[in-house]
Amino acid sequence: MTLAFACAALGACSPLPKSPAEFRQSVRQGGWATRIDQKTVGRDWQAAFVDIGRNAERCFNVSTQTVTGQYGQPRFFQYRTTVKQNSDTGEVSVQMDSPNFASDVPEGGMYIMVADVGGGSAGSTRVVVYSSGKSQLAQSVMAWAEGGGGECPDIRS
Repeated sequence: MTLAFACAALGACSPLPKSPAEFRQSVRQGGWATRIDQKTVGRDWQAAFVDIGRNAERCFNVSTQTVTGQYGQPRFFQYRTTVKQNSDTGEVSVQMDSPNFASDVPEGGMYIMVADVGGGSAGSTRVVVYSSGKSQLAQSVMAWAEGGGGECPDIRS
């Protein structure tokens, strides 16, 4: 994903979201290739959040290298996951950084996913995933919320 793609996906290039809250708002405004996935699962929210957080840290804290272009120029990407829990909600955010990005990218990289996890009715959990260009991340979060699917998605595609 290039900065140009990210700009198109988030609807504009000025400015890129600098926080999970700004990323949520940008996705809600409906930029190209953004999406919101929502699901209520039949598990206690804390158990679901532990599984989501543990798997996200394991799968989404990675570095990748791809070779693109006519001359095979390497592109390096660093993905970082942040997991935050409050008394009754949790948040998982994923940022993507690269030395190829322009200087207006927020510290830690541009946000590509934010997942909100919270209690629904007794024994249920509401999961809302805001994402840009990488639907496989949302699919994995939903599987982890249900207690299954510990496999890591290919974050490069």
